[in-house]
Amino acid sequence: MANNLKRRYQISQREGEILNILWESQEPLFASQIAKHLTDRNEQLSINTVQSAVKNMLKKNLVEVADIQHSGTVLSRRYRPVLSKSDFLSYDLLRYYKEIDKNISAVSIISALLDCEEYNQDLADALEKYLREKQKS
Repeated sequence: MANNLKRRYQISQREGEILNILWESQEPLFASQIAKHLTDRNEQLSINTVQSAVKNMLKKNLVEVADIQHSGTVLSRRYRPVLSKSDFLSYDLLRYYKEIDKNISAVSIISALLDCEEYNQDLADALEKYLREKQKS
C-alpha cells in the first residue's frame, strides 16, 4: 500500500500549486485559467508548462477532465481535483509516516491523531459509521 501511495500521490511543487488553485475554485478550470491564477500569485508559468503539469496529474489520477467547453473559439478541457484537499493530505500523511517506518500501522497513526483531538460523541459516531461502511465494502 505504501508503494502505491508513494507512486500515486508524490507531486512536484508546481503540481501542488495547481491542486491548491483547483481546490480553491468553486468550479472546474481551463488550463489557461490555472495559468492566470498562477500569474496573479506572481508565478510566471506558460500555458504549455501548466498543460504539461496537468497531463502528469491526469496520469497520477490527481485531476480529471470535468467537461469540455468553448474557451474563446476552441473547445478546451476543464479540470477538477479527484480528491478533496482533506483526503489528499490524509493520504500524504500516511505515505510520509510509511516512508519513515514501514512497520508503523494505520491504527497507531489514527490513535495518535485521535489523542490530539478533543473527544466528542460526533467524532465517535463518525468513526463508527466509517468503519461499518468499510466492513461492508
